[in-house]
Parts: sequence; C-alpha cells; structure tokens
Amino acid sequence: MNEYIALRDLGNVVENTKKRIATEFTNEDVGLSNGFKRAFAAAISGSGNSIQIKKTTSVITTSANQQIFLPNQWFVLAAYAVDLVNEIVRYRNITEAVLEANIDSYVTGTDNLVKKKQKAYDILKGENNGDIITRFKGDILTYLRNKGVLQEQAEKDADLLIRFVSDEAWWLGGKNISRSNDFYVSPTLAVLNLVNASQSYVATITWLYINDAELAKELATMTVVDDVFDMEDEAQNEYERAARYLQSYVSETGFEIPAKKDEIEYILRDFNTRFSPDILAALSDDELLNYLFYTVGENQDSLCCWLEMNKECRWHFGSISGGSAYKFGLFQKQKTGEWTTGSPQKPQVLTEDEALELGRNIRDALVKAAEIVQNATLDSFADYEQLDATLWSEVGEPYCNWGWFHKYLAMVCPDKLSCFHSSDWQRHILYALKIKPSDRYFTRSGQLAMIENYANWYYGEFKDVLFERFGGDIIQFVRIGTSDETKNYAAEWNQKSVVGIGWRNIGSLEEYVAGEGLDKGAISEALKEKYGYAENVASRKAGELIRFHKTDSSTVMVAMDGESLLAFVDEIGNYFYDATSEMANMKPGTWHRNFASGEQLPVKTEGKLTSCYSLTDEENLMFLYERYYYGSEEIIDEVDEIEFDNPEERNKRNFRAWMETQVKPEGDSDAGQPYTANSINQYVSNISNTPLPSHEGHSVFFTDAVVEVQDCIVMLETSERKNNTQRSAVKKYLMYLMALQEVNMPLIYNTELETEYERNRIVFGAPGTGKSFNLKRDCEACLKDTTGSYERVTFHPDYTYSQFVGTYKPVSDGATIRYEFVPGPFMRVYVEAMKSARSLNPQPHILIIEEINRAKVAAVFGDVFQLLDRDDDGVSEYEIQTSEDIRKYLAAELKCDIDKCKKIKIPNNMFIWATMNSADQGVFPMDTAFKRRWNFEYLGINENQSKIKGRVSVGSSVVQEIEWNVLRRAINEKLAKEYKVNEDKLMGPFFISKRVLKTVSEDDDTIKDAARFIEVFKSKVIMYLYEDAAKQHKHKLFSGCEDTTKYSAVCDSFDEIGIQIFGEDFEEVYYNPQKG
Repeated sequence: MNEYIALRDLGNVVENTKKRIATEFTNEDVGLSNGFKRAFAAAISGSGNSIQIKKTTSVITTSANQQIFLPNQWFVLAAYAVDLVNEIVRYRNITEAVLEANIDSYVTGTDNLVKKKQKAYDILKGENNGDIITRFKGDILTYLRNKGVLQEQAEKDADLLIRFVSDEAWWLGGKNISRSNDFYVSPTLAVLNLVNASQSYVATITWLYINDAELAKELATMTVVDDVFDMEDEAQNEYERAARYLQSYVSETGFEIPAKKDEIEYILRDFNTRFSPDILAALSDDELLNYLFYTVGENQDSLCCWLEMNKECRWHFGSISGGSAYKFGLFQKQKTGEWTTGSPQKPQVLTEDEALELGRNIRDALVKAAEIVQNATLDSFADYEQLDATLWSEVGEPYCNWGWFHKYLAMVCPDKLSCFHSSDWQRHILYALKIKPSDRYFTRSGQLAMIENYANWYYGEFKDVLFERFGGDIIQFVRIGTSDETKNYAAEWNQKSVVGIGWRNIGSLEEYVAGEGLDKGAISEALKEKYGYAENVASRKAGELIRFHKTDSSTVMVAMDGESLLAFVDEIGNYFYDATSEMANMKPGTWHRNFASGEQLPVKTEGKLTSCYSLTDEENLMFLYERYYYGSEEIIDEVDEIEFDNPEERNKRNFRAWMETQVKPEGDSDAGQPYTANSINQYVSNISNTPLPSHEGHSVFFTDAVVEVQDCIVMLETSERKNNTQRSAVKKYLMYLMALQEVNMPLIYNTELETEYERNRIVFGAPGTGKSFNLKRDCEACLKDTTGSYERVTFHPDYTYSQFVGTYKPVSDGATIRYEFVPGPFMRVYVEAMKSARSLNPQPHILIIEEINRAKVAAVFGDVFQLLDRDDDGVSEYEIQTSEDIRKYLAAELKCDIDKCKKIKIPNNMFIWATMNSADQGVFPMDTAFKRRWNFEYLGINENQSKIKGRVSVGSSVVQEIEWNVLRRAINEKLAKEYKVNEDKLMGPFFISKRVLKTVSEDDDTIKDAARFIEVFKSKVIMYLYEDAAKQHKHKLFSGCEDTTKYSAVCDSFDEIGIQIFGEDFEEVYYNPQKG
C-alpha cells in the first residue's frame, strides 16, 4: 500500500502559486530546451497534433489541420499551475471514490453513475444540506481509515474535502467537479490570471505536464537551454553563432588547439613570397613550366609539389594528395620526359610548345581567379554565390573543378576561402554546424571561411577544433530496418549490441568476396535461387546486402521501425554471420537513443521500403546531424528502454485525421459535405474489424503497404460471405494510403538500376557507319523485358531550349485558350524516368538525340548542361534550380509537394544518347566542357560491314558487275590516299540503306531493285562526293568523265560507263584489291 500523504489547504496552495508568479515570472522571451521540445511534441502527437517551436512563439497544428498560436512564455506559465492542479486532482480522486462506493445513499433513480454523481455534487454544494454533508463526512472518514489514515488526520482531511465539494470559490473552481475533461480549466486560468478564452490552451498545457511523465521530467530544466546555439541570440547570423558555439566548446572543455597562429602565418608568408599571383604573372616562358608543375628530377620547389607534398602546407592548409599527376592538368613524366595532359584513361602527349601554351593558360587562370577573389567584397552568403558564378563564367572549366586550384586561392586569400577542398568535407562540416550547405563549391568554401573569420581562426585551428568536437571522419547515415514479416529485432539487437540484415539462406557474405568487394552478380543469382526473386528485385536486394557489408566506423546506422525512428547505432565493427538468426548478416554497434517515441524523419518515406538505405535527403540530413551531435544522447542499457510505435494505432490515428479533411464524393446524396464524426467512427470500426491476410492476428490498420491492402480487398471481393460495408471501408483506407504515398514519397534519383550502357553517350563516325542503327539496337536491348520508354528528337540549327526542355505556351481546348507549361522531349522523358524511379521496379527511359551538333548545344541545353555531370551511380552530381513553371509542372506530374521540385537532378534510370557527324557541313562546334560530360563512342569506317551485301550491274556501254561494299571501300581508299580526305568524310557501309540494298534471297546477293540502287547511288553517293567530301578534288576524282563541271554530267557518265567515272585505272588500282 502506498503511503498516504495528508491533503494541503487548497486556499493556501492558491495563494502560494499567485505569490510565486508575482515574484518569479516575467514576460521576457524565453528559450526552451531541446529535451522539453521533443517531450512536448511527443506528448501531443498521440492525438494527431504537431508543434513547431520557434524562437519566441510556437504553432500547434491540430489533427483537424487548425492552428493554435501561442507565445513560448505560456509553457513556463503553465508550469506554475501544476502544483495546484495536482492537489485538486488528489481531492477529486477521493471524492469520486467515496461517491462511487455510496452513490445510492445520496441519489436514487435509474440515471447512470455519471449523472448520479453530478446530482450528488449539486446537492453537496446546495443549501440546507446538513444531513447530506454529515453522511458524506462519515463516508470519507470510513474511506480514509480503510486506507490506514490515523483518526486525527482523517478528521482534518475530511473537513478539507467537504469544503472542496461545497465551496468552489475556495480553490477557484468554475466547472462542476464531475466533469472529468475540464474541471481543472477554471482554477488553472484563475490562478494564472488568464481570463481570455483564447488563453485556455494554457490549462491544456498544465494538464499535459501532469499526465505525461516524460514531459514532467523536463519542467525543471525547461528554460535551461542545452544547445549553445540558442544562447547566441545576439549573433548576427548562423555563421557567427557557429563560431561562438565552437569557441564555447573550446572554453568549456579546455581543449588546447595544436595549430599555432604564428606557425601558420609564417607558412603563409613563405608561400606568398614564392607563389603570389604577381610572381606567377611575371614568370617568363623559360621558367614557367619548371616553376609550376611536376617535372623530371627532384623538382620539389614547384607550385604543384608544394601544394601537394610540402608537409607544413598539407597539415595547415588541407590535403589534396591522392590520385595521379593528371589532376594538375599538365606534368612531365619521370621516365620519358614527355609533357602529358588528359587523364589516365585518355592520356595526351604534348610537344614542348603545346605544353608551354597549356601552362600559360593554367597560370593565367590562376592569376585571374586570384584577382577576382582578392577584389571581391565577401560578407554574406549572397556575396559568395556571386563569387562562385563569376569564377565559373570568367575562369570556367576545367580550372574551377581542380582541388589544387582551390587550395592555391585559399592560401592566397585565407580570409576569404577555407581550406576544406573536398565537397564531401565541406557539406559534412556545415551539416554538423547546423548550416544548410550551398549547392556551389566556392560558396560552401566561403560559408566555412565566414565561420573561421568570426572565430578569428585560420583553417588549421578551425580544423583542429572540428576534429576534436565531431571526429575525423565524414559520417554516412544509413537507414537500417529492424523488422521482418514476423517480428521486430531492435530490442534483441540492442541487448547484443549488434545490427543485422536478413536473407540468411544465401549463406555468409564472405563467400561472395571478389577482389576488394563483393560479387553482386553472384549474390543476385543466389537470391533468385533461394527466394525466387525476379532479376531486378534480386539485383536491388543484392545492393542492400553489399551496402550493409561496406558500412564501417564512419557509418551511423539509423535504426527504424517502419517510419518510426528508434535509435542511432554507431561504432560499427566487422561483419560476421549468425546462422541462428533470421537476420543472419550482422555487425557490432553501440545503440544510442536520441529520438522521442514515435518521432519520424522530416521526409519520412525516404528508404522506407528498403532494409539498408543511404539517407541523402537534405531535410533528413539536417535533422539527423542535429539529433546525432546535439541530441540528449544516452547509451541504452536495458532492452525495455526502446519503445516501439504501434502501427495499428498510428495508422488508425492518421487515417482518422485524413478523413476529417475529406468530403463526400459525387454520387452521394450529400456530395461535397464533410464526413461526420459518426461516419468516420464507422469507417474506423469496419477497418479495425477486417483481418489482414498477410499478418495473422492483426487488422488492416497494421499495414501501410498498398499491395497488402489491395490483396485484402481482393479477398473481400471473392469471399463467399461478402461484406460490402467492410470492403468499402478498406477501399477508403487504400485511397488514404495512395494519397499519402504520392504526397510524401521523396523524389528518388538513385534507383540502383544496373546497366552495361553509359548514361550520357555520343556515337560519332563517318556518314553511313550506322550510328542511328547502333543506338536503335542498343535502345531495344536496354528496354527489352521492361516497361521503359524512349523518345527520339533531331536537332537542327534553329532548335532552342524552349523546344528541348519546355516553355509556357497558349493551349486551346476548342472553347477557351489558356496558358500552361508545355514540356519538350527532355522534360517528357525526365518525368517518365522520375515516375518510374519512385516505383518498386524502376525502368530505363531513354532520350535519343539525332545530329546533336547541328544545333548550338550550349544554348539548347541551357542550365540542363549542369545536370550532365553524373556521379558513380549515374545520378547528376549537381542540382539546378527550376523555374516556377517547371516547378508547378513537375509537382503536378509527380504528384508531390511543389517544394520538392525547386531543385532537380537527372535520375540514373534516364539515359541521354546522341549521334554526331563532325564532318557534316553546317554543324556547330562543341566546347570542351560540354564534351567532357559525355562518353564518346567512335564507329570505324568499316564497322558492321559484314551485315551489308549487294551486287548489281552498272553502265550501258561498259557493263560492270560491282559489289556496293567493295566499291565503297575503293572510293574511300582513293579519297584518303590521293586527296588526304579525313576519315570522318569517308563513307560507311550504311551510307546506302539496307532497304535499297535488299537482295533477291539469302543465297543470291543480287540487288533486287537495280534501278533504284543506281538512282540512289547518283543522288546520294555522287552528290555527296561532288558537293562535299571531294569538292576540292572533284575534277580529279571523276577523271573518267568528259565533263566534270556539272553534277548532272557526272551522273550521265555513270549511266554510260559505270565506275569508270573514277578513272580508267580505278578498277585495277582500287576496286579489285578491295575484293579481298
């Protein structure tokens, strides 16, 4: 039995509360602790509400999508009423217990208990109630004595309880005590001196404090702001706040920064004495190459060697080591002394003069970029965005992509650029400091530099503090699912300090080791064999297993149960296989609880259907970094410390909230009207009573998987005992899930689609080599056994960005004209690819561009050009901002929130293939930056010639039987040998189409329609040679003709003498040798 605590005089409690408020409470703005914020959000989430707590105010959104605005002082003020309301609750609990035990002695009749108690309270506070009061006191004494209360104390408390029911003014009561839902409201508002109806939510806050244990724990430290950022209100911006946070960290921990300012400044002076922009600009041609680049011998004083190899330079100003000397754009090979540029895959050897010219270009770019940075005023994010744009437009590629180029600028201008040269490191540090990284490389460097300046640190000092606070690795957040179809393993894993993933039947992943990684193909085959997966599903699951195997100490697992966040798991160890568990593939790890019960990611569906998934959404990363580095971290010791969200209750709650926003459909008698509470309750009841076939013992509310709900509907429709009401309710739940999926599902760019084909490719070669034929063949192969699609477009000199991407145009439906965004082929294929990427089985989608260089590609592609840079997974490495028109179009087509379409990337299931013939007249040149983003595939002049046959007789006076492929090679040989015509001007085997070359049969290669061949040869081959390929040499090439001044005359000669138009010796010197 709990020890009884004597009741306190409620009048005294009221007066003490008022005194505390008068002496302690102020109307000044307050900050709230992170622990309180999380606890309060969790406390109200059970009723479908959510809260956004800002600096001075908060916004509560109810399940009915209504908003309540309240100042943050109310959270503090509400806490003052907790003592009074707690005591009132103790009084009421006793009076309720006494009345319930003796109700019939006070009130008779057939009313229910609630109404009888209400009448009893009315009698007790009425006039002429002496007998009732006496009886009530006796019953109270009996109750208290039965609880072990001594007679003297029982007498005192009985008198207090009698006053409680008879004198409501004593404790500021204004509602009947029997009203269980709001009896506390009047005393709360009265003691806090709040009389406005709009302030009644304060009473609700007080009631939450009393009834939520986790929230109650936070009250004592509610305004003890545990996030240093919240104490930096006087800072001008987020960069200054970040600097102050790190300075406070150094001060509080006593960390001694290893890097010394005087050492750093000495190295900077030494570097600029050697390599300042003025010195580089003044270099003569004789000294330039040796001064800047790696050369034969021990040239350790060159700029490139200093930036990469100098120990002090590397330690205090960031490393750019790794890779090869190709990253510097120019170097001299040690063994051969050859000046080389290009890449390891495509090296290019230069002459001394060519190397000098390239060296000058690199030097000039360095000097120009340094001048731009030195002269720029850089005080804000916007300033750095402009700097990045200026550098790219005035200096450009490849220079702005080089890490060593950035390091040089950062050492010349250490107050303007930070020496974090890696994009991944830049993003990691900014996320860790709660700052959203820019999409632009130099802007991110500037964001970090602003923090360094506010802290009065050089990069070396900044780096030391960051590594001490956040560790020396870039962390990768990876979602790890904790459930299979039968159970949740989180508690078990936590107890064992492990995480795991399934597919036990394929054995240990160590059996699939190939080289430095795992053999994905072998794992895929094993999954197909053991689990019956289709090819594409097996490939995706194999990818998840490989991802799990690759995780290491820099990985932070995010353990999740569906959409609910459970814990972080870090310190990931080495892989092992446990055959006793269904989740047999395991790794050790330490579990940390940094989430409130039921808390979800901002973009809650990212990776939801995947067991092991790298989390990359920016909103989610900002959230996870904040939780991981700043959350109230605790290592979980007990299994029962992890609380799991009940999916049935969660889905039921969310479905109910969604129904409250819906209206009845067309066809109902009251179409367009909202559903009543009673109607919603009936839907919920029917769904709750419908079993889920795939999960025994659970209702349909247990799942939010569309496929499982669809299977349930099929079961209901085929059941012998059909229940149309149940089926209708489950269909309504399916509508809710589909609506939820469309709105909440993130845009997916990495579909894990595996392919042997390049995403960006240009096939080029001489006319007739089969470029379009090759792409058509590859397109058919890529799309085989898929539901993917392709679209073909041909570029021409007048083709524009608006035609290619899309534009705002007037559209008529016959009756009216309206304006809307009309997509071009790029946007149409993009939308199909993005829709497919969000499906369970992503498919390839291909855009084929014919004659890509017949248009001005830089103008046609516009900002899409930036998307062509793809990472190792085939996803655009850089995003681009979308226009308002495109944003609205994508949101409508992809059925997602418009904010998700502000920036886009190309997904890796979208392929852009093109053909190009550089020899054509009227083509536009491509710049190097554009070419670099494509994989060029050259089709040789005789490629696929074995697929071409065809013999025909030509000439009337001199009849010859010729074979097209032999004649073609002979003409090419003459052009190349005698007139030095480049290969891209020669003719491929498909210069005349296969339709024209159709033969009599497989065994007889005589061309079926000789007359058509002759006409095509004249109109296409002779015309091409006369007007283009041999235009400068036509009189010599057609030396067998009497008249070469007119194209028609050459054609007439061909009709008469056949291939002798190419000269009397053509057959002997060129044609006959080609027969072999």
